[in-house]
Amino acid sequence: MAYTTEQICNLALAKIGDDAAQITSLTDGSNEAALCSKFYEPTLRELLAEHTWNFAIKLKQLTASTTDPTFGWNYSYPLPADCIRPLEFRSDSSEYGDRIINEWKVIGRNIYTNTGNAYLMYISYCTDPNQMSPLFIRALYTKLASKLAYPLTEDKNLVVSLENEISQVIMPEARRVNGFEGHSFPMVDSAWIEASYTSRSLYDDFRSFSQENYGSLS
Repeated sequence: MAYTTEQICNLALAKIGDDAAQITSLTDGSNEAALCSKFYEPTLRELLAEHTWNFAIKLKQLTASTTDPTFGWNYSYPLPADCIRPLEFRSDSSEYGDRIINEWKVIGRNIYTNTGNAYLMYISYCTDPNQMSPLFIRALYTKLASKLAYPLTEDKNLVVSLENEISQVIMPEARRVNGFEGHSFPMVDSAWIEASYTSRSLYDDFRSFSQENYGSLS
């Protein structure tokens, strides 16, 4: 099914029992449209930031700022204009050629780091409903309904009920299904750390870690 912003707003209105007050646009002059226009974008941004939604992930090579950080870091990279939340920051574009860089920090709308190359995976501000997953759409109109409920009904119990439905029912299922859409190999540790995982030591008479009674050499 193809969705529009107005359809999502109308689903939110129906969720709070306001079926008669369906809007035709965010600017149709009704009180419901005005409230939807006020709350829709903040609600969408909030929900996008709450999870690693696969449909909203983007990959981009960043260009360093012409102004270096004053101290503490060597480089500053402006975040993409549509970046909601950075996920991974690398100095190499290959999947396994270079591991995720841990030494970076978001300050304002910039990433500060000591690497001269920058590749960013991030959650983008996706505004096209037809790119969103069905369960994200459900979470979106329910979350929007929780924002609209009190201004339209002054029913605090309805607000609490909708918030509980989002946190206890919809979001857990949406996260679970979103997790099915891909597979990642485990992080590769450094050779030094991996050496501590080995099942054999330098001495053949030591038992492997997987055997019982490791403390005994007999």
